[in-house]
Order: sequence, then C-alpha cells, then structure tokens
Amino acid sequence: MPAPKSIISRETAQPSIGASNGEGAATVPPEFLSERGEANFTAFCRDAKPLGDMRRVVVAAEGATRHFGVEGITADDLAWLFDLAEWRRPGNFTQTLRNAARSKFGWLERIPGRPGRYATTALGRSKTLPNS
Repeated sequence: MPAPKSIISRETAQPSIGASNGEGAATVPPEFLSERGEANFTAFCRDAKPLGDMRRVVVAAEGATRHFGVEGITADDLAWLFDLAEWRRPGNFTQTLRNAARSKFGWLERIPGRPGRYATTALGRSKTLPNS
C-alpha cells in the first residue's frame, strides 16, 4: 500500500524560504487562495505559450492580475505561479524580473512605493500575449 500524500492546508499556507531562487517547494501565498483563479490562471498560461523566462514572467504577472486580482507580483510570488503553470523555474527570479523591466525591453514596470513588486506594461502584453 503506497504512503498517503502529504496535504498542505491552503488556509495555513506560508511562503517558503528559498522559493525565489529555485530551491524547495513554493507554497500558496494568501492572496492567491482561489481554486477558480488557479484553474483560469493555468489555462491562461497554457494558451499564451510563452518562450523564455522573461516572457513567462510577464505572462505570470498578467495572469496573476487578471485571475487573482493582485496588483503586480514579487519574485516570491513567481515561484508558486511558475509551479502552478508547470514551468521550469529560472535560476534567479529577481534578476529575471529586473531584466524584463529594463529599458531595453520595458515589459514590466516597478510599482512605486511597493519594493520588489512589478506589473506588466502595455508593451509587455503586446510582446508576450497572443491577441493583445
């Protein structure tokens, strides 16, 4: 008889240490506690079919805004969102966010007064999402 799977309660989920650098399993941040949002986010990411880490970060940020109602994302949020989308994690989420926000690309922008939080730009949506 196989061992029962361990279940983490969604109500008591806490961010995991090291999630932003690809270590360990990410747990559900409280603002993302919506089963319907999870299903819609997963479908959104699958339909977008982004190629490359920076495009995936933009799609994840836009999906989080559309399907969970959050204003931007952090590197720690991305660990869980990438796991939900079943994407390989980049080596460093913080650097990937910064790269997508650089003036060379301009796909993300920092949210003033919210350290480490980024939101998608119109340019980012047009470059990464079909039919945007």
